[in-house]
Amino acid sequence: PIRLLYSGQLHEYKGTHLTLSALHRLNEKHPNAFRLTIAGTGPEHYVQQLKKQAQNLGIDSLVTFAGKLPRDEMSSTYQCHDILLVTSLWEEPFGLIHLEAMGSGTPVISTFRGGMKEFLVHGEVCLTFEPDIANDLSEKISTLTTDQPLREKIIKNARKMVEEEYCVKRYAENLESFLKRAL
Repeated sequence: PIRLLYSGQLHEYKGTHLTLSALHRLNEKHPNAFRLTIAGTGPEHYVQQLKKQAQNLGIDSLVTFAGKLPRDEMSSTYQCHDILLVTSLWEEPFGLIHLEAMGSGTPVISTFRGGMKEFLVHGEVCLTFEPDIANDLSEKISTLTTDQPLREKIIKNARKMVEEEYCVKRYAENLESFLKRAL
């Protein structure tokens, strides 16, 4: 099966419930072809709401609630999954999780909000979807799993972007340049 990953805080404004709705749509077309891991913690009432949603949609056997994973396991977690889903509904600040997954070779499907706009380019380093529209998310998942040339292009471009633009050397150069201008 194709392994989807949501990793982050479990709050309604993070859109985690969209991953379940998208999985349900995918499962209707392709039964048992997808699995979803939800890694993270949040208020117990929302976690229970997510579990109940999965059960009501009949996909609870396809979803693993992994809880909070240790930081040192995240790289291997990304590599064990086929796609990272970032479903934030609010103006998220700069998204480090995107860069971590991209650097690990895991393609990303994300909303296009807040700080993410600084580096996400649809069709080049990721796929983006309309916030709060599970059908758009499921369509993007289908696209990324069926269009192998696009998938390979996104993985290659995203990893290159992370290695060139978000490495420690580049950070130090940018900081030095900023400080010189400030003085």
